[in-house]
Amino acid sequence: MMRRMLTVAIARRNVFVFVSGLILGFLSASIVLLILSSDDNGRPSRSRTAVTGFVPDSPHSHGEHDRLMDAEGRGQEEAQRWDDFEDESHQSEAQTVASKLKENVRLLCWVMTSPSSVQTKARHVNATWGQRCNILIFMSSTADSELPAVGLNVPEGHDNLWAKTKAAFRYVYKNHLTDADWFLKADDDTYAVVENLRYLLKDFNPGDPVYFGRRFRPYVSQGYMSGGAGYVLSREALKRFVTVALRSANLCSQEVAGTEDVEIGLCLQNCGVRAMDSRDSFGRERFHPFPPDMHLIPGAVPKDNWFWQYNFYPIREGPDCCSDFAVTFHYIPPQLMYVFEYLIYHVRPYGLLSSLVLPVPIDNEQDVGSPRSSSWMHMDPVMLSPSFSRLHTNGHGRYLPGNRSVVGKARDDVRDTFRLFNVSVLEAVVRKRRQFGNWTERLRSDSIPSKRRRVAEDAKTRS
Repeated sequence: MMRRMLTVAIARRNVFVFVSGLILGFLSASIVLLILSSDDNGRPSRSRTAVTGFVPDSPHSHGEHDRLMDAEGRGQEEAQRWDDFEDESHQSEAQTVASKLKENVRLLCWVMTSPSSVQTKARHVNATWGQRCNILIFMSSTADSELPAVGLNVPEGHDNLWAKTKAAFRYVYKNHLTDADWFLKADDDTYAVVENLRYLLKDFNPGDPVYFGRRFRPYVSQGYMSGGAGYVLSREALKRFVTVALRSANLCSQEVAGTEDVEIGLCLQNCGVRAMDSRDSFGRERFHPFPPDMHLIPGAVPKDNWFWQYNFYPIREGPDCCSDFAVTFHYIPPQLMYVFEYLIYHVRPYGLLSSLVLPVPIDNEQDVGSPRSSSWMHMDPVMLSPSFSRLHTNGHGRYLPGNRSVVGKARDDVRDTFRLFNVSVLEAVVRKRRQFGNWTERLRSDSIPSKRRRVAEDAKTRS
């Protein structure tokens, strides 16, 4: 009996030790995971839930991404440049649509940076997408002749971003108002596909008070544009912001501190600048506050994240999230900027057209090279059907302005499709038509049945 009781007691003790060890192990693992997933202030962090490793806790985050990069030991030290532009795969790029748009849609890009970020981030913007702007300016608190960067008389720090933004736009207005048509503000961890931005802007008049970007909902009745995703002002919008809004305390905050994108959104609304819909004809966004995987992979952004409440339009995840003509992505570390450069400008899928060349509107009377088709503005999409062209244009190869409803969306869809046609093919067709005249009639007249008919007619005439 005693032996049986002793056996039961030992068994119970073993079970108790096992369960206690299990509980303690679970608690220890939870504490370790909590520490590893917390930020510098001990708050739970969501910064490791995505492929790129960063989901900001606030729409106005600045600097958190830098700490994550430092902690993981990742970074890009040297600026890189490709030297293969003499290769045959790049030979046709000098005559592309993009090169013509660069002449006619003049874009000034100013990039927000700081003395501590010049070497780690800003110079990589300078080595990549920044070179495609007509004018590129870096705005810092200290001048840097190597980059170069403009030294604004504003202290560094998150609380001074609004003052820095106002000083930067004042500098641009004073020194470059007439040098560009559109003015892009971007961060030094934003990547921009500049050609796609010009493609968006080319149908709009820089003399109209408008601005574009990733439209957010709170605080401003017409919405405001995300600062991280970048936003672009027309020349008239810049003029009103500096000469009207910034000069009135009733229209614009005169404080040093403030949330930059919200404050400028309020100022622009108060001076009559319209926040525009920047989406493409399929309703897909062009400006993106996160890296691509955060938008492309469903569930990468938690449903309780601020993003779901802030976006002005319904959010789409997966392949339908992003336009084929996407303009910007935010929180892009330097090494990923070079990956973008390679994938966008150097990968060539064999067998597909590698260059986009200006198409030409065709009708029964119009030939390539005439005065009407020599301007890029009249070369908008190829319309193979003359009736379609006459229906949706003013009869001179140019789309009627201001109509962006059903006709405007159909126009965009057809334009995107037919931009893949090479103008050299069309020129070859026109040259053949000029050389042979009405070649169908000539072919018909030279056929064997035609010759037999002519012989029979000649025999009748002689008899």
